[in-house]
Amino acid sequence: MDTVVLQQLGNDNWGMILSVLFYVMFFLYLFTDLPQKAQFVRYERGVASRLSLIEGLIVESINKVKSYLSKLGIKDNGKFVDATLENYFVIEPVSIEPTDIIKRLDHVITVNEQKFKNDLEKLAPELSIHTRNNIAVSLSIASALYTVYK
Repeated sequence: MDTVVLQQLGNDNWGMILSVLFYVMFFLYLFTDLPQKAQFVRYERGVASRLSLIEGLIVESINKVKSYLSKLGIKDNGKFVDATLENYFVIEPVSIEPTDIIKRLDHVITVNEQKFKNDLEKLAPELSIHTRNNIAVSLSIASALYTVYK
């Protein structure tokens, strides 16, 4: 009878290995920070994929603005668009004091769009006001995407 019990225990190496592996995994899960690291890696991959999506939208909008400007015959359009995206930013009003926050934000956006229009007028004064408005809106969209990306 002793030999039967020993044979059964000796042949059950896979069960023992799986049991030890389960206990080791349980210990690692319970007493280390591996679950948090795994969750962080998942979140990081999600953020990276969303950022690459936004980056694609930025590149597409910049290329559309540059091609539109070159179609209109404006020289140094790449330099102008890059300078516009790098040098313009919007500082949002403080949200702690909600009094007239919408008016303040509207004022900031309006001033920023007016700055785009003034710079376009200096760059190409021969363009009609409607064309300048279209370019200013396109630049503000590209600038907003670029700000979100940063």
